[in-house]
Amino acid sequence: FVKEIDGYRNKCEFSVGIDEETNLPTVGFRIGSYVNGTTGVAPVEDLLHIPQSMKIAVKVFQDYVRASNLKVFSPEFQTGHFRQLMARSASAQLMLVVGIHPQNLNDDEVTGFKKSLVDFFSVGDGKKANVTSLYYQKLVKKNHNNDFIPAEHLWGDTHIYETILGLKFRISPEAFFQINTKGAEALYNTAIELAAPTGNST
Repeated sequence: FVKEIDGYRNKCEFSVGIDEETNLPTVGFRIGSYVNGTTGVAPVEDLLHIPQSMKIAVKVFQDYVRASNLKVFSPEFQTGHFRQLMARSASAQLMLVVGIHPQNLNDDEVTGFKKSLVDFFSVGDGKKANVTSLYYQKLVKKNHNNDFIPAEHLWGDTHIYETILGLKFRISPEAFFQINTKGAEALYNTAIELAAPTGNST
């Protein structure tokens, strides 16, 4: 059994929107679906499954969003820029992918935004999040999974690394990896015990 039951999730996709209680730009999870008429986003600091490293990153990025001249993305009107923050964590490592709808920003403005992100997380107030890998991703479609644009590496390491049962995995922004590392390790150990493989097993 897994002893660690809190903060186990190693990947989260946070939405950027408006908290309906405070009416402030917020980085968190949607409290319903747009098709059901809900576009509000709720904060995540009290959610037990999210690791503290991600909560810190969400908070500092939320501060960045609120201080920015750019608006949060509206799924209802397809306006605004800040759309998503994807976080992946591993042992003492944290990857962030900032998802933006550029709307009518020109190339120079997009370049300036990317530089601002790097400065914020490398030497600015965002440094406290201890980000080790930073990416930018252009998200333009209503369902961005149907029109995938690879994330662009901005700063830090290109990957994070995690180990399961002595095997080291290199994880990119788009890579599939079990969202509960300790849980996956326990599952694989149980499968090995049940299978009881030998040197002659096939």
